[in-house]
Amino acid sequence: MKCPECNKDNPDLHSHCDECEALLQYRRTNDRNTRLIVFAAALIILVTVPGIIYIFRNSFFPTIPRETISATDKDSFEQWKLQQRDTLQQRLQTALNPPPDNMISQALSTVPHEEPDISPVPAEILAGWVIIKDAWGAEITKIRAGLTGGGWVALQRSRCLGGTTWIFQADSGGEARLRTGRWIPGDQVGLWHTDEALENDAPALLAAWQPEQDMSWMSLETDEHYEGIRLTQGVIAGYFIKTSMPDNIGGAGVFMQGSNIVGWSFDKHSDKAWMWAFTSGEKLQNNTNIKHFYDQTFANGREEKIARARAMHDSHNTLQQLSAFIEAFRLQPRLSPQETPPHMLPEAAVTHMRELLSDALKQGGSERVAAMFDRHMLQEIGDLKLFMLLVPAIAETRGYEAAIAEIQDIGYTIKSHIDSDLNKLQDMHLTLYKALVGELVAEQYISAGERVYEASQEYFEGDPYLHLLSVELALLHNDWQEAERLLYSRDYPSALQDRFEILAKRISEMKSRDGKIMITFNPGAARIPVTASINQAVDQNFIVDTGATLMTIPSLLAESLAMQILHDNRRISTASGTEIVREVLIESIEINGWTEYDVRAYVLDIPDRPGLGLLGLNYLKRFEMDLRPEQGVLLLSPR
Repeated sequence: MKCPECNKDNPDLHSHCDECEALLQYRRTNDRNTRLIVFAAALIILVTVPGIIYIFRNSFFPTIPRETISATDKDSFEQWKLQQRDTLQQRLQTALNPPPDNMISQALSTVPHEEPDISPVPAEILAGWVIIKDAWGAEITKIRAGLTGGGWVALQRSRCLGGTTWIFQADSGGEARLRTGRWIPGDQVGLWHTDEALENDAPALLAAWQPEQDMSWMSLETDEHYEGIRLTQGVIAGYFIKTSMPDNIGGAGVFMQGSNIVGWSFDKHSDKAWMWAFTSGEKLQNNTNIKHFYDQTFANGREEKIARARAMHDSHNTLQQLSAFIEAFRLQPRLSPQETPPHMLPEAAVTHMRELLSDALKQGGSERVAAMFDRHMLQEIGDLKLFMLLVPAIAETRGYEAAIAEIQDIGYTIKSHIDSDLNKLQDMHLTLYKALVGELVAEQYISAGERVYEASQEYFEGDPYLHLLSVELALLHNDWQEAERLLYSRDYPSALQDRFEILAKRISEMKSRDGKIMITFNPGAARIPVTASINQAVDQNFIVDTGATLMTIPSLLAESLAMQILHDNRRISTASGTEIVREVLIESIEINGWTEYDVRAYVLDIPDRPGLGLLGLNYLKRFEMDLRPEQGVLLLSPR
């Protein structure tokens, strides 16, 4: 600090000048205040200037509106992108000018070589498609791929399943057959090559992946091309290393290090890359062929038989095609649902089978169709729609009861259905029960009718139509009391009112005939049949015959019951002339609950109807007869 008197420099901490001893305190205070003022001013500036700028930001930095691209500029940009893609695809196909003696270049023509404006991909790659066909010539799939020098191409196992013919078709024209390669059963990816590659010495430009070195990736589908890529180590998968790809890369493409291909990507939906892990392409030797691949992955399985059945469309009839599909379902599948081609999936095969089955039934093949499907096969197929197409054929050929049994044993166990199909099956089930019970009632098979009716109640208890059939069964038993109780125990829809009224009338008539034998027959019929129990042992069929003096019974019945013989030789007149017969005594004869005892009868076999007897006047005169032919009723009132 300078002395204000003698201008001598003094140390800062001195209060008086060393030379003249003048007071230095005033100057030091003034310096300190100056520093404080400077500091305060700087602080004020730092605080206030940003605030002023923020408040008046719109004035200092006016907003410039964002310009939108015009439609014309947008179209120009899109055309530029397409041109860039075409240019890159052309570079892909003409990356290297192949040597004249390369047989692949002779088989697969390439586009003329042009000097690119950027460095070409340093490898001989032909972009194209691998077409996979089955043993019957049908195309299974089409795979985007790139063929390297030497004819090598990597393909996913799942995309090649079921193929016996593999053909590479280049975008630039020409094609080559793939026959052999390197693949071990279980590998997800194989390396395959063309016949031509076996006949020349062109380098494959294929090398083992070096994870520590950068790579490039080129798409085989678009104009995408990336440099400076590195991937994680991954895991060994056969001849490859399976690793994860970057998020921005997807679809069919190749990875390259220098002039060598070192890996592939396949599916745009997959995030995995397959990197080559072993020798260079020049040292590769084939260890398998397409036939071996087919045998190991596809042959003798359900999928192969389905493919064969589909191929029979133009060369075999409907039943032969249907039989081929059925045979396919007798085999176990070889492929998982995820890797099975869509047209070979069971549901696709079943859809085709339904069409064939429907056509076969329209052509009148019910009996043969019904015989094709056994229970095990129907359960294995497991399709409710197909099953319901088959049920009417079963009913037609084997009867209602067989069709009902199939529904109860199989139909309700099929799980692959929707609720509407299950409702249709239940309607079909009910319709069959109605038809069967109605048929048994019409034929007066009382015991069988009651058995089937009771079985129906497990599924359709209280159905009004079946309930009315139970009323008819009670009437066949001549039990009008039970019939009346059943008839009036519930209400009926309007569609069944006519049937209800008919049954009510029949019950009313039967009540008026209580205590009488009522024999029913078809109205207007010339003969009145009746069944009677003889000696409480045998049921015998008779025809009511008012022209016969005595009853007649067949000789077989008389012998089986060892009846008492009243006369050995009775001479009687018949329609055939005079007959010598035996006269026997029937101990009891019961018709509709009424029993008569000690009735005489002739032992006589009626010509052409040896098992039939005649109910003659010696029995009928024990009653008062009331014949109503128009109603089909004969009433016998005990005297």
